[in-house]
Amino acid sequence: MSEIAWYRLRNLYRSILRKHQQCLPLELRVLGDQYVAEEFRRMREFLLRSQSQTASRQLSEFLEQWQMYLESVGPEGLTTVDVEPALWQQLSPEQRLQLERLRATATTRGEGKAPASVFGRAGPPTRSSSE
Repeated sequence: MSEIAWYRLRNLYRSILRKHQQCLPLELRVLGDQYVAEEFRRMREFLLRSQSQTASRQLSEFLEQWQMYLESVGPEGLTTVDVEPALWQQLSPEQRLQLERLRATATTRGEGKAPASVFGRAGPPTRSSSE
């Protein structure tokens, strides 16, 4: 993975966690942080294993979709959007199951523990008082 790609991935990850901290109630923040950590960890592992043009395109799409998510989280929380039927049909059975699990988990309470960091630290990045 190129240094630029690593930088973009890491910065977007940190921006999402900061936005969660600023805008989401604790229970949703914990759930969101866990989900984001897992997705970014999977993408990072994928990128470390492959160096193809396909990986570059997938990274670009991944970053674009997560940037859209970041923009959808505001002071009032997450702006929800229903999945369009055409998009739902394009999802693999595994992706559909993952979305259903996420929906089910989102309707219950979070467990209150912070996720392990995608980037090798003990937890999500914290903001220092100088930021």
